[in-house]
Amino acid sequence: MAKRGLVILVVLTLLALPITQGADIEGGKDVNPEGDDIPFLVLQRDSPSVDKVKWSLTIEMSQEAYDNGTTFEMITQVCTNDGVCDPPVIMEAEINERVHSISITPPSDHTYVNWRVKATDAEGNNTNYPHGDWFKTWSSCWYN
Repeated sequence: MAKRGLVILVVLTLLALPITQGADIEGGKDVNPEGDDIPFLVLQRDSPSVDKVKWSLTIEMSQEAYDNGTTFEMITQVCTNDGVCDPPVIMEAEINERVHSISITPPSDHTYVNWRVKATDAEGNNTNYPHGDWFKTWSSCWYN
């Protein structure tokens, strides 16, 4: 009998896990780069994103990363109000020395635009920013 109670407790704990993990994200609040370990600065980012209107992002690679031969891939993902996210897309960035720019046009009824930067150093080592998640720009018409 004690085993059954333990199994039920474990199952309930596992079911509650996704709810508590998502609690860190506040609806309507953008998630932006923070900290000293980010090898770029955001020069320009449209916020909020607007349905069927071009959304743009421009970042500048740090001088240290540029001098070390680091390259960037900028990746976006659009999520809609029905809870569906498109697959991530590696964007074709316009690059002018250290400055990288992208733009997309979100569809109607989108909730937010996720974005991240994949940095590849001269030795071929990859690091995603942010680590394991996305930066986020919320739309003008999101809802919970």
